[in-house]
Amino acid sequence: MSTDKYFKELSACLKKLENDDRNEAINFYREYCEEAQLNSYDLLLQRFGTPKELASKIYADEAEKNLKGENKKIGKAFSFGAVALFSLPLSFPFIIATGAILFSWLIVVISILFSAGITIFAMAKSAVVLFIKSFVYLSPFAPALWLKTLGGSLICIAVTAVILCILVLAVKLIIKLSTILMSKIVKRRTQK
Repeated sequence: MSTDKYFKELSACLKKLENDDRNEAINFYREYCEEAQLNSYDLLLQRFGTPKELASKIYADEAEKNLKGENKKIGKAFSFGAVALFSLPLSFPFIIATGAILFSWLIVVISILFSAGITIFAMAKSAVVLFIKSFVYLSPFAPALWLKTLGGSLICIAVTAVILCILVLAVKLIIKLSTILMSKIVKRRTQK
């Protein structure tokens, strides 16, 4: 068998990549095979594993590439990492363990987002109420009370903004670390 069949199967496994990236990866491995004189399907299987395993490695590399450089694309990197992880031929216990871990992460993230959302809502509501309440103290002209309530509302707004910024950064960090972990798992399982 020639190498064409292997690369056709590899191309089919890489359908989630953009055409330019897919062609670049396939051309890289074609050139490598020519230089290493890997000219049969069986030799390619021995060197790289099945086309599906090599595709998993390419997806993992693509995920890491999207995390680095000028244009960091965290969402795209995470999706490539997930594709790489779940396109590996896995054993049943590994699938159950990975599914359980991902499910528990999902529950934790949803819980944190829900509690942070409730906190942000409460702080924003307090800020609005204090801001409106502060103008009540202007009619009897009590500047000290007006400044206290106005300051309290501004503090609530600032705390809300800080919590929101921390939440966004935490979500980005979790996605980035998950992507790196998935890429490492795929690389470890595809090394020969």
